[in-house]
Amino acid sequence: MQVKVIILADNTAGRGALQGESGLSILIESPARNYLFDTGAGELFCRNAELLEVELFGVDAIILSHGHHDHGNGLPRALDECPQADLLIHRRATEPKYSSSTGRMHYIGLNEPALKRIEQAELDARVSWLDSKPPGFPDAAVFTSGGRRELPGDWNFFVDGPDGKLIPDRFEDEISLLLHGENAALLAVGCSHCGLRQIVEKAETLTDKPVRYILGGSHLDKVSDEEIELTAAFFRKRRDCQLFLGHCTGMNGFARLYRALEGQNLTPFNSGWTMTFKL
Repeated sequence: MQVKVIILADNTAGRGALQGESGLSILIESPARNYLFDTGAGELFCRNAELLEVELFGVDAIILSHGHHDHGNGLPRALDECPQADLLIHRRATEPKYSSSTGRMHYIGLNEPALKRIEQAELDARVSWLDSKPPGFPDAAVFTSGGRRELPGDWNFFVDGPDGKLIPDRFEDEISLLLHGENAALLAVGCSHCGLRQIVEKAETLTDKPVRYILGGSHLDKVSDEEIELTAAFFRKRRDCQLFLGHCTGMNGFARLYRALEGQNLTPFNSGWTMTFKL
């Protein structure tokens, strides 16, 4: 089957009037259904869709990869623009999220309009909570990889603990989308907070087809040289796997991985980037 991917929002602006933001939104059109994977930091995904003459009315499912503002604050507009779509979300994505990346603890979770709209969508029977009843799609899997197993020493993501104190966020709520055709599979990821290698390994257990295309953010911008090399070594063993990375990969992370992979099977994307994959 053929799957068309359109980047509606990314950190890097596209051609002409297509704008960028610190956020991610991907439209994935497959023969069975259309997915809006993340909604960016606001309404930019919709403005870029209009410039691209992309119709969002036919979206069947909105997937929130995790509960950070740069992926989910566009939810109110998305639920309006995609009236036939159900929202696929992990319940923990609605919990408060924090980061110390700026040297002080600050809130990075979903804003109040997004949280209220999720509540309304549940009342309207438009929400599928991934942690209670994973959706069953014949051509796709929506899954989590179980949360990050090991945390680096400079980990700066936190959630509220049971005693009210902040504890490290292991991203049990991080959702990925795997589409599989007759010959290959495509994996869409949000930020890969759980680790790109861990998510790919989980995806490989969910299909008997090779995971040939990986698309999304990788959070490699500020990782150690060791993590870059481990990631490169992982994909050197998967020579037919092509990586299309943007958003939190960052220019620095992309350049370091590109160098480690000697430029093979690694492509950047930006707002408006479009490609059709044959699976």
